[in-house]
Amino acid sequence: MSEQTATFTQTAPRHESGLVFPALLIALGGLFLLSNFGVIAPVSVRSVLSLWPLAPVLIGTQLLLGRDRPSLALGLQLITIVLGLALITLRASLAPLDIPSDASLTQGASAAIAGAPAVVVSATDIHFSLSEIHLPAREVNLTLQNDGVLPHDLTVPALGVHMAAGAGQTVTTGLRDLVPGRYTGYCSVTGHAEAGMRLVVIVE
Repeated sequence: MSEQTATFTQTAPRHESGLVFPALLIALGGLFLLSNFGVIAPVSVRSVLSLWPLAPVLIGTQLLLGRDRPSLALGLQLITIVLGLALITLRASLAPLDIPSDASLTQGASAAIAGAPAVVVSATDIHFSLSEIHLPAREVNLTLQNDGVLPHDLTVPALGVHMAAGAGQTVTTGLRDLVPGRYTGYCSVTGHAEAGMRLVVIVE
């Protein structure tokens, strides 16, 4: 009996400490899943990487308490993980409120051009509907359709384009005399480009 008790005492801390990183992986997976389906605000990979200080905290807690008080160590580690994920969620929910308004981006406010060809880009809460769009250089109507529950924009700095649309809104702007070339477009709401809201704009 004493041998069994000793064996259990030796293996229990190892068993409990082994729960921490699987719990972290499950929590992160659930966070990204909720984000992808629009249940919570989009979560960027950069936000997750900003949690790297959790690693030394978790390891230090294990080294300090893991052998003598494994249950306390596990509890503190799980609380640390929950607080870190809560910070990510809070940051993601506040980020959509940070929508830049640059007066120099004038083409985003131009009226639609009658008879010009149209290019429509839909935005959801994790990506644009197109990864690449082609615009004629002479004139074109560019439309941003927001099908998500968060505000989004389409920004192409090199072309002076900045189109912002709230949830359920559609915005159209007329563009003229564009310089042919290949340009980068993205959603400039904080964290959205990092979450994958980027596209390539080709003017022909």
